[in-house]
Amino acid sequence: SLAVSEDESERQKRRIDRNMREQQRSHRITEQISHLREVLASSNVHFKPDKYSTLVSVVDYIKQLQSRSSLLDSEHKKLLDTIQRTNEMINNPHFPQGSNPGGMGGGPDDLA
Repeated sequence: SLAVSEDESERQKRRIDRNMREQQRSHRITEQISHLREVLASSNVHFKPDKYSTLVSVVDYIKQLQSRSSLLDSEHKKLLDTIQRTNEMINNPHFPQGSNPGGMGGGPDDLA
């Protein structure tokens, strides 16, 4: 009957649309993985070219960057503290020269 064939045609159209959307999604994922490969390569990170290994390498690289960022943040804080202590020494004439906790000296014996 005519109604059955229209129903079948509509199902086929939905299936084709669904398949097309899945192909587009898969293509977008593949493109993004290619971009990740480019980032790894430009950062001199060695990796296998398959998708799984690329993703594992990206995760490892992000963890390395996070660790490095933490280390740099800590070093930055130490430098700011050193600058602050140095400014206090310079701007406060009553700052005890011989008891500098930063080990920067400043006493008369340091000139020898």
